[in-house]
Amino acid sequence: MEWSHDKAKDWIWRIGTQTRSVMQDISSSEPIGITYLWVFLFGFAFYYVQVDGQSLGNVASFGSIFLNGIWLAPLLGGGYWVLTSSLFWFLGRVWGGLATWQEMTTTVAWSYIPYLIKLVLIWFQFLFFGEEMFASASMITVLDLQLLLIFFSLLKMIVTVWFYIVQIRGVAEVHGIPTWKAATIVISCVLLLSILLLLLFQLLIFPI
Repeated sequence: MEWSHDKAKDWIWRIGTQTRSVMQDISSSEPIGITYLWVFLFGFAFYYVQVDGQSLGNVASFGSIFLNGIWLAPLLGGGYWVLTSSLFWFLGRVWGGLATWQEMTTTVAWSYIPYLIKLVLIWFQFLFFGEEMFASASMITVLDLQLLLIFFSLLKMIVTVWFYIVQIRGVAEVHGIPTWKAATIVISCVLLLSILLLLLFQLLIFPI
């Protein structure tokens, strides 16, 4: 099956609720170019989530965070994509999965679509909080802004849960394994990767 822009739009709208059927279509179409676009955009969302989670705004200026993100975000997103895809593929194959490495990398990239909602939330955070958006919550003293910060945190938590549900379903579909196996693979690999990056490179990565 060849892919088209119309099919891609349909997949984008349906992947959050009809993950398995969409992943079936994607696996048979291999839309390489747009797959890399999701990885690229995911890198920026993931980078700013890391900056926010570690309150780097307390020690670095907003300008430096933004400028570093131009080159760091694609590297972070691409590296995390390759590492997690490889772990999902390897452990899944050990556990009886059928996916090829290319099928897994494509599946993981398309599962990033719900996560990209965080880019929109980050933009709105900037509108409300300005350059203090990456500072710790204790730096925000206005009650209305504190409540708004809680609201954004809840929204991002919902997006994170939705993202992992889509990713788990995608891994289950492409590997041809039960959802509980896919959930075990995804959660264990993500946690293992975070621990290894911290122990080996002192690099703190929040898998959210």
